[in-house]
Amino acid sequence: MVKPLDNFFGFLPSLEVLPLFGKGVCQSGSQGGLPFHAKAFSSYGGIARSLLTKDSIGGILPWEIFVSEVLSLPGQRNQWQVPMFVSACPTELVLREQVHRSLYSARGSKFAKFPRCLTLGVESQSSLTKHQFREWLAYWPQAASVKVSFRTLPMELMIHALKSEMIDAIIAPSPWGMRIEEDGIGKRDTRFTTGRHTQRLALAFQREFAEQNLEAVEMLPTAVASARRSLRYPSGFADAVSGMARSGSPGIAKDLLVRAAGLHGFSAVDDDMVTDAGSLAYELTRLREFELLPLHVSPGAQTARLLLDCR
Repeated sequence: MVKPLDNFFGFLPSLEVLPLFGKGVCQSGSQGGLPFHAKAFSSYGGIARSLLTKDSIGGILPWEIFVSEVLSLPGQRNQWQVPMFVSACPTELVLREQVHRSLYSARGSKFAKFPRCLTLGVESQSSLTKHQFREWLAYWPQAASVKVSFRTLPMELMIHALKSEMIDAIIAPSPWGMRIEEDGIGKRDTRFTTGRHTQRLALAFQREFAEQNLEAVEMLPTAVASARRSLRYPSGFADAVSGMARSGSPGIAKDLLVRAAGLHGFSAVDDDMVTDAGSLAYELTRLREFELLPLHVSPGAQTARLLLDCR
C-alpha cells in the first residue's frame, strides 16, 4: 500500500542548497513558493530512506548516492524524475588537529611524517568523497603505504567521531568544515579541491508527485535561477537563510553561511543544469568510470529517459 505523499523534500543544510529557499521556490522559503516545503535531515542516507519509504515527495542529494541507494533498488527504476542538478559548492576537507600538524609541519616539506592509517568519515560507501580523499592523498609520495578506511556516519555524528578521534578526516559541504574548525575539533585543509571527482547534486521527485504537479516541476529551474540571483542582495540572502532555518534541525548559523558565501564566491556560482536524456546518460557513464555505478543499472539512454518527464 502506497503512503499518501506529504509535500516536503529532504535536504542537508549547506550553502549549496540555499537557492531552494529563495523567493518563489519552496513554501518554507520566502513568500510565494511552489507547492512543497522542505525538511532538514542530518544525513544523505536519511534523505534516501525517506524517498524509499515515500515519506517525502523528493530530496536533494549527491547523484551517486541517489543512484546507488535509491534508483538501483528493486522496483525503483521508473519511480523518479530528476529535473535538474543544482550547482554544487566546493566541499571542505577537515583533518584532526594532530593529523594536520603532522602533514603541514613548520618545515613545509612534501615528505612530512605520515600516519600509518587514516579513516575518513563518509555519508555513503558509494560517495565520490572517497575518491576525492584518495586524490588529495596522492600529493604525498609516501601516501601509497598508508592504509585508508572509510566509516559511514551522518554528518552530525561525524563531528563527534572526529572529536573522539574515531575518524581522522571529514569531507563536507560548506560551511560544515568552517563550523568544525571554529569549534576547535579539526582544521580545514585549504589545499584540498574536489578535482575531477566533483559531485553532482541531484534534485529528485517521486514520479507520482511530479506528474500531479507538472507545471510546478517544469518551472522549478527558472524559479531556482531567479532565487539564486536574489541571493546576491543582502535582503534576499537573509530571507533564504531564514527559510532554511524554518525547515528544522540541524541548522547552520547565518554568519557561517555569509562567510562561506564570500569564501567560495557563491554569487558567481551559477551552473545549475536542467537535465535531458543526454546529460543523465553522461552522468551515469561517469559513475561507471569511477566504478560507482551498480552493476544492474544501465548507463544508457533507456535509464536516462526513465528519469525524465515521460509525456
